[in-house]
Amino acid sequence: MIIGFLNIANYKRIDSLNKTGYELIPDALLVFECGSDDCDIKLLNGSIYEMFEISEKDILNKNELAIYERIFPEDRELVLESIICIDEIDNKRDIEFRVLLPQKGLCWFRISINKIKSLDEVVFFYVKISNITDFKNGELKYKIANERFELALEDLNMGVWDWDLRTNIVFFSSQLLKIYELESDGIYEKLSHWNSTIYQDDFEEYHSAMQDYLCNKSPSYENYRRIFTSSGKCKWILDRGRVVERDTNNKPSRMIGSFREISNPKENELESVESLKRVREENKRLMNFSQIVSHNFKNIAGNIRLILDSIDLDTATIDENKKMLFYLQNISNDLDNSLI
Repeated sequence: MIIGFLNIANYKRIDSLNKTGYELIPDALLVFECGSDDCDIKLLNGSIYEMFEISEKDILNKNELAIYERIFPEDRELVLESIICIDEIDNKRDIEFRVLLPQKGLCWFRISINKIKSLDEVVFFYVKISNITDFKNGELKYKIANERFELALEDLNMGVWDWDLRTNIVFFSSQLLKIYELESDGIYEKLSHWNSTIYQDDFEEYHSAMQDYLCNKSPSYENYRRIFTSSGKCKWILDRGRVVERDTNNKPSRMIGSFREISNPKENELESVESLKRVREENKRLMNFSQIVSHNFKNIAGNIRLILDSIDLDTATIDENKKMLFYLQNISNDLDNSLI
């Protein structure tokens, strides 16, 4: 008899604890059985009053409009359709909708419905209503931040890659794929596939830069190289990255980086280098020419001085003067040839 009494007291204590626990749960919990004409509520905790900012009287009087009017107008059809078709639920269904509350304003709720059949074939619906406003606001902030980030990358003509060194699989963002002239939301591929797009003359320098960084021989990874797009077009890119995860042996296991097209600046740089090279070659030729002309002028000036020193206007005969004039004429011709 004592054992039976203790068992009954224990069950009552557990039932009391369960009720207290239900009231402490912030989510609204509802268990009901649907008949052909009506629904019989078996369990309902008090959180639903605070969530929808309604009174207990509204629930007891089955005032459905009290809750329905709280639902955001654009979402009412979705919620109503889900309630009407509740018998068609296989096992579980989740519905997200907005509510407009007098005090809290716009909030996001999620209804999770589980359909369970008892041993005597009676169907019960277990419903949990959760306030997911903070989650949705965080999701919205993340979406806005991600859109801004994508816009910034697009303006910079830059993409992002994420390399798992354990599987050798690399993720390429949609913006990075646009550099390759590919349209996608992002794909995962073996690294060897993308290495095959690198310009052959640039591969060794790229591979050395990457290995030096992974082996801690270099404090950072950065590489300028050429790649081939899907159409065969050659582009210059600037590739940067850093290790973000290491395994238990402190070896790199994950690396992320950026991929930026720099074709126009690089081509301008190469063109400037080529122009500077041509200018230097022209300067070298002019220098050689000036040295030759300077040497010739010195010889001509010396010859003129020698002839002038040899002329004696008082004693020289006409033939001697003619001879000296002939020499001067030859020197004049040499000077003309140097200036041509």
